[in-house]
Amino acid sequence: MTGQLPSLSAIRAFEAAARHSSFKVAAEELNVTHSSISHQIKGLETELGVRLFDRHTRRVDLTDAGRLYFVPIRQAFDRMRDASEAVRLTAHAQTLTVQVYVTMAMRWFLTRLPDFHARHPDIDVQLSTTDKDWAFNRGTVDAGFLYVRNKEPGMYYKFLYRGRMFPVISPTLLDRFGPLNAPRDLITYPLLSVYTAPDDWSIYFDAAGVPDPPVLNSISYDSYIIAQEAAIAGEGVAMTEMAFVRSDLESGRLISPFDLRVSRPGNWCFACEKGREREPRIKEFESWLADQVENDPDMVGAAAE
Repeated sequence: MTGQLPSLSAIRAFEAAARHSSFKVAAEELNVTHSSISHQIKGLETELGVRLFDRHTRRVDLTDAGRLYFVPIRQAFDRMRDASEAVRLTAHAQTLTVQVYVTMAMRWFLTRLPDFHARHPDIDVQLSTTDKDWAFNRGTVDAGFLYVRNKEPGMYYKFLYRGRMFPVISPTLLDRFGPLNAPRDLITYPLLSVYTAPDDWSIYFDAAGVPDPPVLNSISYDSYIIAQEAAIAGEGVAMTEMAFVRSDLESGRLISPFDLRVSRPGNWCFACEKGREREPRIKEFESWLADQVENDPDMVGAAAE
């Protein structure tokens, strides 16, 4: 039988019997009869020309030749299982559904996504946007780039950076209402807010040393991008952060009237369900996203939360 491989079913029977020291248990595992296991192993011993087991009434023990044979056979089965699992994961890992807050998606993420595709052409990213920047859509997405106020149980989070917010205003509105010399002057302007982050203005005014300001003429929107568009249209002053507004500031559509930047109470994080962070496609995305944030000067990070 030089160069020939023994029956794979016989090798499988041998591996199971050796692992359990029992033909009976091996038969139960492989869902065959005890006599089938015994017959296959006897045939394997005949092919190899050596006895692999010492048979006893209630158990079987490997002979010296059996132990010598079992070690590489067990390693081969382990490698086959690992390879099968890797292929199985790859077969189901071609699509990665990523949840990103709509403003972050429109103003930052989409311009960088081609870089991920260039680095990982085998992973097809499907983008799921939401106006809720903190809630992870379990069961429908694989990973997320979220603003996290309170960590949910059963979730894995990777801190990326802490955003800093500040107000922006259109030049036309500034001309109509007059100069802004200090943050307290904002109370005479129409203020635009995002109703999922109702405390933005109070946090900013508190940091600016404006005690208990009356927030007049406040208009709420469901996302920062809509609030910014309203600000561009001259409807009021919007609160934002640099990752959302860089292009509008550079084009002159909006102006940042003050240097004060106030840290937001939560953190921007990579997120996925706990345990899934070890999946290759999710690990690749997390690493890529962290690299993108680390190399963006607009995303002021911190060493720890």
